[in-house]
Amino acid sequence: MKTLLLSGLILFTALAELPAQGPAPAGSPTAVEVASLKVRLVVSKYQGEKRVSATPFEMSVRSDGAKAQLRMGNEVPVPFVNPKPTEGSPPGALSYNYRPVGTNIDVTANAGATGRFRLDILLEDSSVVLDKSEPTPMPALAGAPIFRSFRTTNTLLLRDGESAEFTAATDRISGDTIRVAVSLAVMK
Repeated sequence: MKTLLLSGLILFTALAELPAQGPAPAGSPTAVEVASLKVRLVVSKYQGEKRVSATPFEMSVRSDGAKAQLRMGNEVPVPFVNPKPTEGSPPGALSYNYRPVGTNIDVTANAGATGRFRLDILLEDSSVVLDKSEPTPMPALAGAPIFRSFRTTNTLLLRDGESAEFTAATDRISGDTIRVAVSLAVMK
């Protein structure tokens, strides 16, 4: 059985299609009203064509450039053998370093005059493989934890109710494919 701890940094920035001279005055025909938005992101993992996991994230953010943030994670122990003696421990004593894993999402949104929202997205995701049946990249690393990382940036233009899959990438070691989809909804 494969055990993975998924983590990542997922960063959204939504920018406006505002006129170059700045926002229009209130009451003018081109003024953009501030709205509350729900941004949903789904990170899915596939083995071949079979989806083996889907991790959803949802955040609410205002369309006036305010930033919403989510931080969620764990500290994963990584064992190492200390080659030099330290006070209170002999040489060769087992010790641990901790590596942070988790999900971080930042969302900034601005509304455009045409009803569309420009989403500039930066996503970083990492995971640690705990199962020894995973392929080892080099025989010398057998038994050592493997940390995976995934990073993508993209720009999308979405209207209320629209969604799009904006990236798909295949891990060179495992052959697993990560796909990321985003959807946008204006909250009434």
